[in-house]
Amino acid sequence: MPVDRVFSMQGFGTVAAGTILSGGIAVGDHVEIFPQGIVAKARGIQVHSRGAGSSAVGIRTAVNLQGIEKQQLSRGQFLGAPGSLVTTRRIDARLSILSGQGCALKNRTRLRLHISASDVTCRLVLQDRETIVPGDSAPVQFVLDEPIVALAGDRYIIRTLTPIATVGGGTVLDASAVRHKRFDENAMSGLARLEGDVCDIVEQMLIKSRFSALAAPEIARQTGKFSDGVAEALDRLCAEGKAVALSRPAAAGGAPAHYIHVAALDELAGRIMNIVRSYFRENPHKAAMPAADLQSRCAQYSGREVFDGACALLARRGDIAVDGARITLAGHAAQMSPQELALADRLLQVYAKTGFSPDPEEKVRQDLGAARPLFKKIFGSLIEQKKLVRINEEMTFTTDTIKKFLDTIEPFENDPNGVRLIYLRDTLCASRKFVKTLLLHFAPHLHKKRGGEE
Repeated sequence: MPVDRVFSMQGFGTVAAGTILSGGIAVGDHVEIFPQGIVAKARGIQVHSRGAGSSAVGIRTAVNLQGIEKQQLSRGQFLGAPGSLVTTRRIDARLSILSGQGCALKNRTRLRLHISASDVTCRLVLQDRETIVPGDSAPVQFVLDEPIVALAGDRYIIRTLTPIATVGGGTVLDASAVRHKRFDENAMSGLARLEGDVCDIVEQMLIKSRFSALAAPEIARQTGKFSDGVAEALDRLCAEGKAVALSRPAAAGGAPAHYIHVAALDELAGRIMNIVRSYFRENPHKAAMPAADLQSRCAQYSGREVFDGACALLARRGDIAVDGARITLAGHAAQMSPQELALADRLLQVYAKTGFSPDPEEKVRQDLGAARPLFKKIFGSLIEQKKLVRINEEMTFTTDTIKKFLDTIEPFENDPNGVRLIYLRDTLCASRKFVKTLLLHFAPHLHKKRGGEE
């Protein structure tokens, strides 16, 4: 509700009056005063000078605000549900100059903008010309001297500062505009879409948001369009291959789907590929990149949902493969120098020989006479290649050894009595310490206490 009158009533306190444009209000509701961001409680409501429990769209309403001083309110403010509106200092619009205006307006002319109940000084930025003449119409941007609340589709008028004269008006295209480069073709195309049908407007909102996915309710709020129309436009854009739904509601009442423009998704996918390729150029001995590492490097561009969507796109294309917490690059294989290959072979031989009774990592390194940095590099590469399985610093096994262990316990998976450690110790010719650790690591559901023996 735009506030157009503020007054005090003895015994009640501060009252804000206006006409409700959307939604409704009831006694006891919390409201936010925009653009100041002050939250207050509606202690009472009057409609046509009579008390009421609530009010709705199109009704002239007076709201008694609890705990608010008259000095905190002024004409031009908005009352709304907390977090429901956003303030702006930059507006994209279509401006038409009155034919009777006797002079042209130049770029960066200072004007007074009247929109809803707000009255604010601003600077005019012409997007595709240096001057706008009487009777002409053009896309413009208003840079405001102070924040206000505006919505796409709002009508406005402009006046000169001195002498005061109405020179034109128009319609808001984007109430949360970003700064455009003048005469930029992409910017002009975007403004043209904002003057198109609902599908064009929704597409422009997705293009503007780039790597930030948007849900239909959020787009509806930004554009002033009905949610049903926005949802239909999103479905159409997805069918035409212009947008991608990153998630779907799990059930009725679940979280709404979020959407991103396909051009932005492709751009993010390209950035991800550059990061992955760079990682493997710097780490040719690595077989995979930690997914958490990749996600952290992309955090500056997008959130987790959009990142997952871009990775899924690359996986469908066959550019990368996502294996749990690992990212592998198509066509990449771990590369090692002759010295590194030799150390890798020796490491595998050592762990193959020790079987179920491996030595600690540090002892293996010392026995091989390998420098610690080189040892850690090759040891880590063999784990990534799944040739070694590391349980802890004291226990590392070859993949074949682990397979033998899993094959041995497999017959006991459905046995309610589990498996005895003594059986595994004798069958695998291994110490109880190593067998117990493996059993706890791979199959805790099989670890049962039976009498004095585990």
